[in-house]
Amino acid sequence: MKIIVIADSKENQVKGVGWEVEFLYSDDSQLISKVLEFKPNIIVIDIHNSSLRKQVCKQSKSYVDAQVLILLPKGESLSLDSLYIDDFMLKPFDPVELILRVDFAFRKKHGYDNHEKIQVEDLIIDVSTYEVTVEGKPIELTFKEYELLKLFVSNKRKVFSRTSLLNQIWGYDYYGGTRTVDVHIRRLRMKLGSRYGSLIRTVHNVGYKFAG
Repeated sequence: MKIIVIADSKENQVKGVGWEVEFLYSDDSQLISKVLEFKPNIIVIDIHNSSLRKQVCKQSKSYVDAQVLILLPKGESLSLDSLYIDDFMLKPFDPVELILRVDFAFRKKHGYDNHEKIQVEDLIIDVSTYEVTVEGKPIELTFKEYELLKLFVSNKRKVFSRTSLLNQIWGYDYYGGTRTVDVHIRRLRMKLGSRYGSLIRTVHNVGYKFAG
């Protein structure tokens, strides 16, 4: 999934969500050209000026086949933007809700079944409900553990460095060390049990991969 965030500056709430995204500035004279070059699936627009926001929304919808989600200052009317967007959220927002909204927009755009599941034998990840079961029994995972598991299972045998995992799951602006990844992997393995936990393999001096 390719995501562009168009904002007045990088100092905005989206930076803490944890995506690997392309950031573009709202006053960039080459804005639309860069959007066209990147070919995003999702465009998140966080622009304070309502007239500029409307213009960017309209141009994005006119030139790019992408879902457009805007972030509105609390109390602001949606009327200026409603013709050119697919979804909106009021600021300040819950980062987890934003992730869910974007994920839903992506699945809706690409015609994914609402009950899409990722399965490795008796390990099932229900993408629509964010539930994980092992041998029919639900596994209680934190959101970061869930995202790690989904990333691994969706990219079997691909090796992820600790830094890559930190960037993709926690975000580029996360200030914790790579030790955070090790702690979450250890907890995830324990929750999955020996059969599936052992499929998350440590690649010496590199990182981790899913061997299922």
